[in-house]
Amino acid sequence: MTTDWIFDENLEAFLGMVGCIVGRPLEDWEYALCVESVNSTNAEEGLWFEHDVNGSKRHLVLRIAKDEPGTSVFVVEIVVPEDAHELVELAILAAQSHFMKVNSTTNPR
Repeated sequence: MTTDWIFDENLEAFLGMVGCIVGRPLEDWEYALCVESVNSTNAEEGLWFEHDVNGSKRHLVLRIAKDEPGTSVFVVEIVVPEDAHELVELAILAAQSHFMKVNSTTNPR
């Protein structure tokens, strides 16, 4: 399991990278469910949004929660097969290092 944080405004772009890791784009309903559900989460209180994502390459379990109040980050926990740990770490690094904007012409949704 990998546990780390991402900027909250990078959530949709991060979900796009998760889709690439599993081998399929996330469906619109999955994006909407995740974006809406994280509003009622709190990592400190153990209130997490959890979503199983299956694709043609692999399966992962994604857990997301708001960090402590006043921050602009989400805590993410991802359970993936060993062959995908580096991909997950790269996606997290990108979501920590840059403010990403989803481009509707290149976004796989």
